[in-house]
Formats: sequence, C-alpha cells, structure tokens
Amino acid sequence: MSAIDTTLLKDTNSNSLFLKRAVNDAQLMLAFATEHGLSIDDRLVEMVVQAKNWELNNEWTVEREIEFWSSYKLISKLIQPVTVDSLRCAQEREIEHFNWFKRLFISRSMSRSSVQFYQIFTILIMLTTAFVQIFSLKGATLLNTIQGSAKQIKESQKRMNELILIKDNKSVEMEKIQIESEMNELDDKYKSSIALLQEWVAWVSTIEDSKLKTNEQNRNTMIIQKAQNYVLILNLYFLPLLYGLLGGFVFVLRNLIEETKNLIFSKESNIKYALRVQLGAIAGLSVGLFWGDIEKQQLGFIENLSPLALAFIAGYSVEYLFSAVDKLVMNITKGKESIPQKTVETQQKTTVEVQHSPQKVETKNEKS
Repeated sequence: MSAIDTTLLKDTNSNSLFLKRAVNDAQLMLAFATEHGLSIDDRLVEMVVQAKNWELNNEWTVEREIEFWSSYKLISKLIQPVTVDSLRCAQEREIEHFNWFKRLFISRSMSRSSVQFYQIFTILIMLTTAFVQIFSLKGATLLNTIQGSAKQIKESQKRMNELILIKDNKSVEMEKIQIESEMNELDDKYKSSIALLQEWVAWVSTIEDSKLKTNEQNRNTMIIQKAQNYVLILNLYFLPLLYGLLGGFVFVLRNLIEETKNLIFSKESNIKYALRVQLGAIAGLSVGLFWGDIEKQQLGFIENLSPLALAFIAGYSVEYLFSAVDKLVMNITKGKESIPQKTVETQQKTTVEVQHSPQKVETKNEKS
C-alpha cells in the first residue's frame, strides 16, 4: 500500500478502519486486474471475497489477517506499475445534481481534475504569452519605424543642403520639390509614430505632465528611451519567463496523457508536476538573464535560436539544463580542490631544495 492515512491511526478503531480500507483497495486492484485480463490465481480471488465477508461480519482472526495481507501483497505486485493510489485517483466519484456547470468545473476523478486544471492554465499562459508578445512586437515595430524615419530625414536633409548650393537648374529645382514632399511625409510619419509610441508607453507607465511640457526633441527622446527599456525588459526577462512556463506546462500535459492512459497517475504526481512547472519558469528566466553570455559562446545550433525559443526548450527539458549546471558546478569544485594540492606540492619541492642547498655549499668549501 502507498501512504498510510494518519487520520485513521488517531481513531480509536484505527485498526478496523485501516483494515476496512485495505479490503476496499484489494477489491479495487482485483477489479482492475480482471478488467485488463491479468492472470490471477483463484486463491487470491477467493481470499479477497472472503476478506469482504470477514469485514462485514467482523470475523477477523490473526491467521486470516496474515493470509489477507499476503494476498494483498501478491495482487499489488501483479498490477505494477499501477498502484492503489493511482487507482484511487482514477476512480470516479458520485456527484449529486451533476449539471453543465459541474461538468465544466468539477471532475469525477482526481486524475481528470488534474488534467482539467493543467489544460486551463496552459490556455491562460498561452493567451498571456501571445498578448505580451504582440504588445512587445508593436513597441519594437514603432521604434524601428521611428529610427528608420529619422535616418531617412537626415539623408534627405543632407541631400537638400547639397542641392541648395546649385542654382539656376530646373532638374535641381524639381528634385528639391520632390525631396521636400518626401521630408514632409517622413516628418508626418515620424510624429505619428511618436504619438503611437507614447500611447504604447502609457500602457506600462505614465509620463509626468511636467516632462511632457519640455521641448519637442527632449520629449521625443524621453519617450523613445522609455520604450527601448520596456521592450528590452519584455524580450529578455518577462517573455522568456512566460515561454519557460509554457514549456513546463507542455511537458506536464504530455506526461499526463501517458499517466492517465496507463492509470499510473497518483497524488504525488500533482506535487511533482507543480514543481516541474516552477522549474520551467526558472529555466526560462535564466536563459533571459544569461543570454548575453550564451550568445558569445560557440555553441553550434543554439546560436541560430532566439532567446524565446531557447527559453521554451529550457522550460520543456529542465532535466538536461540543470544536469549541465550540476556538471559545471562539479568541474568548478574539482578545480578548486586541485589548486591546494598543487600549492602543497610546490611547497614540498621548495623545502626539499632548501634542505639540499647547504650540502652543495659545504662541498664547494671543501674543494676550495
């Protein structure tokens, strides 16, 4: 049996209650083995049926209890890797007044409830990630438009200054008119992009009115700098965290498919998966934090991946990431341990040289 319920042990009739629960569990295991066509000894079937009658009539003896536990052990071995706990989690419960609302939000079994929980949260994380991704992409697009317009305006202004020096030329005059119209269009595009960027920044934080009353160039520079900071924070920290979290949820859903199909989902699985999702978020965030160092290294195909794709992979395959971290820590600790050994060896060599040096001096004096 898996874990003993402590509440049963505190009861005055804890032994009878515990035995009653064991009999019910034995029937559950027997039903599973029968439904899946497992070969069961007839004596085991007979023992489980007799144990039910002994429990109902309170006819337990020491010999009968010993025989029952021996049969219980054999049945639990027979159905492995399925356990009593996993069968309890898959067992459907009766729900009174089962309507459409309870059908959506209340599951009949613990395994279905866990699957439903992780499905809902995966959809929420997907929607949140998509919203933040679109929001960040909008800010980055506006910044690129502003930078491109500013660059084109400078080039057009430079060309205009060159044409001013040329006089009495019809083609030059026509080009001036064309450049002026282009500069007006670029200026309108620049100002509209700045206005949209200011609205975009207002979603994250407000800009003080006193700062907006400054001259236009300083105001535009302040808006652009704020937007650049927010885009950097979203792309290097917030989005990698969400992608790592999403990778963790995808991993959990894939494993839930196998566990629910093979009836090996247990109460411990919920704890395991909750920690797995948290580790996925940490792994994704760590990719964002150390992306600058990762990008500098010669790591083959990883260089072709974006930080967000790498964050999703890290959240999905946490085991490989942290095993690599463990190896790195082991190499560092081994290196630190080898340094004192080298210093001891050098000290021993110096002491040996010092001990032999007086003998060399004495031999020289004797020769002289």
